Amino acid sequence: MTRKIIYLVLFFLLISSGKAFSLSENNLLFYLPFQKTLKPLISKGKTEIQFGPGQQSQNFKFVKGKRGFGLEIIPHPPYNNPINYLNKNMFSPHEGTIAFWIKPVGWKGGDSTNHYFVTVYGATAYFMIYKFYPGDTWVYLAGPGGKTTVVGNSNSVWGNGKKWVFLAFTFKPGEQCFYVNGKLSGKSTTDLIEQDFSKSCQLSIDEGSQIIDEIMTFDRALTETEIEALYKSNYIRN
Repeated sequence: MTRKIIYLVLFFLLISSGKAFSLSENNLLFYLPFQKTLKPLISKGKTEIQFGPGQQSQNFKFVKGKRGFGLEIIPHPPYNNPINYLNKNMFSPHEGTIAFWIKPVGWKGGDSTNHYFVTVYGATAYFMIYKFYPGDTWVYLAGPGGKTTVVGNSNSVWGNGKKWVFLAFTFKPGEQCFYVNGKLSGKSTTDLIEQDFSKSCQLSIDEGSQIIDEIMTFDRALTETEIEALYKSNYIRN
């Protein structure tokens, strides 16, 4: 049995142990477990990996993650040096889910600093998941004409900064939801900045003092029950 099949069997056995029986292998479009490689374990279509300006191999390292290894991109001011994944098949054209685990390195909630995790660029808009400097954690969206908005608001999730946090964002026409540790943190149904991945998609992992692991994208907006099951299936006390 190949390593890819082992991961798939483990992944879907775990999530099916909850109530997420409608979720199948075909819904998972992209999976980055960072097992000492930047390459995705699962990728629908071809994925191109690009580095930000000034990014070099010594700027990132594989460290203890949520499962096995995770990725830490070491900050190198004044530039933001993300690792970029280009693949227009990471989501459906106008619907999808992104989920991942984050663990702070040397910071905690309310540290008066912005901490950026991932930014996803589509054809006409982008969204960014990050911790705002006062302590709020949310999804920031920007679209045509300078329009911006946020979804979700969780300001008590980081605590002492020593625990893993599970974040997920789901979107579909008319609805966008943000989840923290499997629970709904915010939902928007009006004044939305809709996403369009029909022509292009770039997922950027931002540098910063944190470890990121188990990045997954899906072809549809997962339900609250499915997000909770996904969180519980990957919950390990580490």
